[in-house]
Amino acid sequence: MRRPLFFNQLRLFCRKDDSPTICKEKRIDSGGEYALWKYILLSAFALLITIRAPQLVWPGRFWAEEGTLFFARCYLLPIPDFIFSIELGYYNLYPKLAALSAVYLVPMEYAACIMALWSLAGMLIPAWLLLFSARETRFLNIFTILSLLSILLIQPNQEVWLNTVNSQFYFCLATAIILITKPVNRMMLGIRLAVLATAGLTGVISCLLLPLFWLEVALTRDRDRLSEALVLSIVSGLQVASILIAGGRETTCYFTLLPWALLIKQWVLPYLGMEMADQLGNVIIQNRLWFHMTFTMLALIPYLLVTGILILSKKDRYACYLAAASLFIACISFCKSVEALPTGSILSHLSSLGGSRYYFVPNVLMAMALLRTSGIGEKQTWPGMQRVWHLFCVTLVSVSLLVGAANFFCHHKIQPFFSGPSWPEEVRRWRNNESDTLHIWPPPWKMHILKKTDTTILRPTE
Repeated sequence: MRRPLFFNQLRLFCRKDDSPTICKEKRIDSGGEYALWKYILLSAFALLITIRAPQLVWPGRFWAEEGTLFFARCYLLPIPDFIFSIELGYYNLYPKLAALSAVYLVPMEYAACIMALWSLAGMLIPAWLLLFSARETRFLNIFTILSLLSILLIQPNQEVWLNTVNSQFYFCLATAIILITKPVNRMMLGIRLAVLATAGLTGVISCLLLPLFWLEVALTRDRDRLSEALVLSIVSGLQVASILIAGGRETTCYFTLLPWALLIKQWVLPYLGMEMADQLGNVIIQNRLWFHMTFTMLALIPYLLVTGILILSKKDRYACYLAAASLFIACISFCKSVEALPTGSILSHLSSLGGSRYYFVPNVLMAMALLRTSGIGEKQTWPGMQRVWHLFCVTLVSVSLLVGAANFFCHHKIQPFFSGPSWPEEVRRWRNNESDTLHIWPPPWKMHILKKTDTTILRPTE
């Protein structure tokens, strides 16, 4: 007797790694019960991004290289030349696409708003992937909600907020989410592959996760994982080629400073706040503690603690991936940061806001690693010391979320990131021939545009 189609579909869905409970929740989800809440969560996520600083969306702003390199060069160069040009030593696709739409689709008065909408879309991508594309989060649980809050609140996030030049960091989060989840269906697999392709061509940081993708392929021998690893490998190869063409970035290695920068940015800032981070940074600089190896080694204790937690807990390999990616990305970012250039100021990494963009992704990944280690949202009881470790992980993440929430609207502490000249007013002066210089954020950044005949890009003057 032939089985009904329903049972065949259920059998296909219930693979060896899926429990009947998961299958049941899949059927509930397909009825739309959870989908509505997911759309509500995504809408609330977008609303909070916007209301933190509405002036970034309207009238909008250009942030540093977003204006001087991408918008100004797009205004000057032919489209093919601009698309294939390399800025900042690596290829950055997403702000190029945003700049093309801002230059050619709308009047200049609305260009900054268009860039802000592109950056908003980039910030929503990791949240959307977490809610809609992942088999593990197809039904809502506490892990999903706390992960969304981590993306929204974890410090430091001021410099990456609503600007396309730093959208690469949100694409890296999207890449990490793809790494630790599996696609719901074939259509979602295609979307995830498109996100990986865009992420690999939007900065270098997403490419740093490539070894973990191949490790996952080796462990699971899954065809979907192989497809994801191959796509990320191809675009990573293109990114490496662009770096070689551009000549790379010659930086100085400050290995003795690295543990202190990690201590300040990954542990003091997100868990104790900006004031404590600045105070400890001043103590380190005044006493030049990086010359004392004993103290420098003590700065690495938090990482030893996390390693111990991962070993003593349930040994979730995805939690290990996230923790390893957090440390690896933070180290590479410090060593290859703009501040590590001979003309840079590497000691700024020992403050709360200096080079803060480089530590946003590592801090979010560490929070997600702790959440996975805690087993929060799982219907399982943990014996003895494991319960203590899991409670400790949840407490750490909760503290970081509270600190982030307390600083979410405190613009007076971070004024350069949320205030600057009015873009419509700058365009009005430019159109009236009052000035060929358009001032952008943060001061004193500016660009010099001569009405479609010549464009000179100006760096900020000290």
